Amino acid sequence: MGIVKQLRSLSTVKQFALLALTICVLEQCAGYFLLPVDGHDASSHLQWITFFRQSISQGVLYPRWMQRGFHGFGAPIFYFYPPFTYVVAAGISFITTSTDPAQLFYLTGAFATILSIVGCYYLCLQIGLTKQNSLFAATIYGFAPYRFLDLFIRSALSEQVAMAFLPFLFWGIELSISSQMRRRKLLGIILTALSWSAVLLTNLPVAAVCAIGVPCYILFRVERQQFRSVFLLAAGFAIGTSLSAIYLIPMLHFYPLLNTANLLGAAHVGSGNVLVDILAKKSLSVNLYSSLMLGAIVVIGFKRCGRTGPQRALNALLIFVLALQLPYLFTPLFAKVIPFTVIQAPWRCDVILSLAAAIVCALRWVKPESNRAVWMLMIWFVPSAILSLLVLMHVQINPHPTMNYASTPEEYLPTSSARVSDSVIAMHASDPVVRLGDTLSRVASIAVTPYETDFVSTSQRDTKATFHDFYWPDWQATSDGNVLAISEDSLGRVVTPIPQGTHRVKLTLDSNNTYQSIGLYTSIGSLIMVCLLWAVALLRRKEADRATVLSSVDK
Repeated sequence: MGIVKQLRSLSTVKQFALLALTICVLEQCAGYFLLPVDGHDASSHLQWITFFRQSISQGVLYPRWMQRGFHGFGAPIFYFYPPFTYVVAAGISFITTSTDPAQLFYLTGAFATILSIVGCYYLCLQIGLTKQNSLFAATIYGFAPYRFLDLFIRSALSEQVAMAFLPFLFWGIELSISSQMRRRKLLGIILTALSWSAVLLTNLPVAAVCAIGVPCYILFRVERQQFRSVFLLAAGFAIGTSLSAIYLIPMLHFYPLLNTANLLGAAHVGSGNVLVDILAKKSLSVNLYSSLMLGAIVVIGFKRCGRTGPQRALNALLIFVLALQLPYLFTPLFAKVIPFTVIQAPWRCDVILSLAAAIVCALRWVKPESNRAVWMLMIWFVPSAILSLLVLMHVQINPHPTMNYASTPEEYLPTSSARVSDSVIAMHASDPVVRLGDTLSRVASIAVTPYETDFVSTSQRDTKATFHDFYWPDWQATSDGNVLAISEDSLGRVVTPIPQGTHRVKLTLDSNNTYQSIGLYTSIGSLIMVCLLWAVALLRRKEADRATVLSSVDK
């Protein structure tokens, strides 16, 4: 009854704004049941979810080479693409026993939404909001229009999951800056490290957004007397980066061998800048959803939300993201300057804009200028409710491409195959697992696992074997235990010489190369450091509790 009375006491405009928010929440929940997983990135994520779950069930805890990718020739996708989204999906699969990739896709998306709400709720409590307003901000963030876009239109699952860790990252920052107790500062470092590592291991564009947005927040958040907190936060980010070394070090080493050039650069600037595309009357999906946020920032972003503390920092972050949306002025950044080139498009900054705008809206909701928050919700969620309804009725704002499960995004292919078109490779999709160059040679007893091809060859003279696998430096070929040289043919496939006679030949992917080992041990060392910090925090808590008990006894 208390909630009903509070709702009745609100103005009509506030009630209408809350109604729009509620409709958007219900529409996003309905999307899990009414919409197929057929967005722009759907085929990749569905394929990768299946691959990761199967590989883990076969005992490969960190699969990097995707054997069935690109018409069965394989691709080093997870040498480059962060794996944590698919670890989550695999975990959900083992808990629920579901093997349907579309179902796992939506269960992972729902998990990310719930985690986003939980993280944003506790972040808001940390910066001083009431429980009711914290839940309000968390709901806005969990069901922001950009989240609907990510999950149901773009099918950008990893970005959706990465957004779940942003509130925890800012929560750790706030603990490190605002807490007076050393124990809570240590907890802030731990939370910052873990959440930053989770972002790095989930989605690199979101990590790049954080790399430019978080310093802006810290710059306006830290007071002069709190300058030591900057060093604590730097330590937290360093530990988080080291925790991700199991992925980062091999990725950086093998990056030149991946065909990732078209992921970066100016090609994504013109097609992703909101104002440019609105003026050019281009597609209404990504750009219209982003412009809804942009309109909300125009309403609230140029009036200070507080002269000190997190309110000023959030306001600065909003204005900073708005500035990055300006066409032509910042285009050179997104074309040539790291980490802007990793972001791929200015509208990706909306991942951090959603969090900042949700909290600012909750901060203003109960203040004299609450009309700004009301109009923010109206501009943000009323058009979104209409657009989401169209999508639920299968009226696509931006038609989805036909999904191709046999292929793999070209940027994740090894450079050995970069010069060959998808259609040419498709013609060889049904080639045998291994083919000998001599017609008199024979192949027998073939056994194929995700990371090994084992067979017996019989030939009357020296010949060569061509495998149904793209060349990659981690492949190792042996004949009766003796190492064979490997190379690539004109299609980028693995080729190795086979001596005459009968031999047992193996092509094995080396999962323990130097760079992977360095990354693994660096991550383990950082994890031990986090555990030690956690132990110190627990000891300080016990000391504080003991001191409290002693003081109460003395009294």
